[in-house]
Amino acid sequence: MSEWKTDEHVGHSRRLTIPHKHEGERVLLEVLPPSLERVLDLGTGDGHILALVLDAVPGASGVGVDFSPPMLT
Repeated sequence: MSEWKTDEHVGHSRRLTIPHKHEGERVLLEVLPPSLERVLDLGTGDGHILALVLDAVPGASGVGVDFSPPMLT
């Protein structure tokens, strides 16, 4: 069984401890094409990156997919 399917493992947010996280997010948003219409986020986790992209591109739609019920919760 994958550890990402357990509430205990998912409960520890690693996103807050990733070095240079904000810089990486900024670069991602800089390279998005302005004509972006649809986004597919595989392994979306809690949907943080998908939300950033959809906030940055008005009118775009997105789908987040993850195999971990605790992450999607």
